Amino acid sequence: MDDLRNTHQRTALRRQLSARRVVSDPLPRPEISTSFLVPQRKTSQQAPRSQDRIPEDLAMETPDADRCNMNGSPVGIPVGTTRPAPLTTELLSPKTHKTVHGAITVLPSHSLLVDLREGERRRGHKGTEVLVIDSQGTKIEVYSAPHLSTPCCLAEPTKRHTIEDLPSIHWRQYNDAALLVERIKQRTPKLTLHTSAAKCTLMANTPRGEIELLFGSIPPNDRKQSAGDAPRMRMRLSRGCESLEIARHVSGTRGEEWTKTVLKTTDQYPHISAADWDNLEVTERDGIAHLARFWRTCEALEQLEREEVPVLFPVASKSNSLILPPKISHSQTRTPTPTSFSSTQTLPMLNVAPRPPKLPFTKPDFCPPNPLPELLAPSRKTTHTHRARSKSISDDGLSVIGNPTAAAILPTWCKENFPDDDLDGLGGVTTAGWPRAQTKYIPSVGWCIRHSSRVSQGGRYKIMFFDGAVLEIDVDEDWGELTSAGGQTTR
Repeated sequence: MDDLRNTHQRTALRRQLSARRVVSDPLPRPEISTSFLVPQRKTSQQAPRSQDRIPEDLAMETPDADRCNMNGSPVGIPVGTTRPAPLTTELLSPKTHKTVHGAITVLPSHSLLVDLREGERRRGHKGTEVLVIDSQGTKIEVYSAPHLSTPCCLAEPTKRHTIEDLPSIHWRQYNDAALLVERIKQRTPKLTLHTSAAKCTLMANTPRGEIELLFGSIPPNDRKQSAGDAPRMRMRLSRGCESLEIARHVSGTRGEEWTKTVLKTTDQYPHISAADWDNLEVTERDGIAHLARFWRTCEALEQLEREEVPVLFPVASKSNSLILPPKISHSQTRTPTPTSFSSTQTLPMLNVAPRPPKLPFTKPDFCPPNPLPELLAPSRKTTHTHRARSKSISDDGLSVIGNPTAAAILPTWCKENFPDDDLDGLGGVTTAGWPRAQTKYIPSVGWCIRHSSRVSQGGRYKIMFFDGAVLEIDVDEDWGELTSAGGQTTR
């Protein structure tokens, strides 16, 4: 009787265990029965449970590779495994991270090398392949690596997939790698702010990074850290889980230790319930005040990252002038100076180089006009009748330049040709009927200045060469004078 009773108990226990679903098994295992329970087995086969049956039409239409169980997961992978979402390796530095199932390596190209062969072999799988995922998580390459003792050779992938057509056999490896990357980002700083009281850090995990505050830490410019400068309190806010962890370094009867408290957070300040706020100490309340200020800073930064800020660049208009952004002052821009002039264009802005001081004039009665003040002044249009107008270049190619102080500085041989009444009335402004000083730039030679004469159409010419020599020729008096760069005069 005892043996029969024990047999019935063992049989009932086997039924209960077989009826339970194992997480790693896609389908329930068949019930185990003894020889004296054959009628009960036939009865169970005649009336199978409806929730364990797969529709025959679905099983016939769906291929074996894509067949799914009643929970929506493909056959051959654990229940609960979902299609992977793209991961990103942004802000992660190249490094190898070890796990109990293998290792993942962030390559210098920010691609991710997933090597979980050890864990796959412990689960009973082959474990002969590694994955290389790009930085955006959308392209996956499969490489063959059958030997654990041999480093992976990433010469030529055996298969290439995208995140949309990734086979279900690689889903678990991809999801495990994505979970590990997210945990690494929870300890990777994205934004660090140092204050007089704490070191505030925004982590790189998405979509809402965790916030950590260390109170009592040293400023960033100090390299050495003593025992008294170690952090005395740490606050870690998980916005995804809506929890706040407060860890304090205290000294008690058992020595120094860390105490940890986890609180539920809210959206309104002080971001915890009133009951939890009353139980906090003064130091912890001050820490929450610092946390609230840095929290707003992080939200403002995330809002700026979501917004699309238009970038303004200088655009060239049809008139070859730059259209600058509003913030750039127009006073900082320069008007482009033309590099060449046409032979039929007046030269109101022509800059004539002055004579070097080491080349004195040989004749004291000759005082050439100084056109520099007039040339450096900007040319402006005016409605006054006494303002001189620029005149076209004559047939010989010499440009006409007016000088308002010509009557005062011209030599006697040229000043006598000015009417006295006109000089008094107009202040010496050059008009069409008076003598004029004409200049012309000769390429590879220098500047040529011509002064009109009161006797003939010849006048006086002065050529200033590039090497510093000056040649003066008077057509009316039939003489020429050459002054070298060293000051020697030849007449």
